[in-house]
Amino acid sequence: MNFNSLFVKLHFFKNQAILLGRDFFSSRRTIIYLFFTLAGNVILWVISFRIKSAVAPDTLILNYNTSFGISLIGEAGKIFVLPLLGLVVLAINYFLAFIFPRNADRIFVDHLLFSAALFCHIFLLLALFAINHINFIF
Repeated sequence: MNFNSLFVKLHFFKNQAILLGRDFFSSRRTIIYLFFTLAGNVILWVISFRIKSAVAPDTLILNYNTSFGISLIGEAGKIFVLPLLGLVVLAINYFLAFIFPRNADRIFVDHLLFSAALFCHIFLLLALFAINHINFIF
């Protein structure tokens, strides 16, 4: 294989990716949703680090059942699964929105994927608040 033709193909691919990225991020809805989901993810990480640093014996109550009481105790490091899950959902949804073809249904699919990522972060924040409440209020 000729390395010159490989270089030309890679250069073409890079230029097309840059053009697609500019088109994708030029949308106002993309920027707004991205801002709020990234802000939610940063808040998830901050709360997780706060909970991890406040726990003294390095064990954490991770689940509380109203019928049986405490049903899951684990290492404090497992608290970082929640913000990591939010980051994975954010990356997958934005990747799917990025590769979706440009047509009339684009706006609907964008709102669907972006709002799903945002609601996922809201529910993860509620889960972290519940873990915080269980460990430090009770």
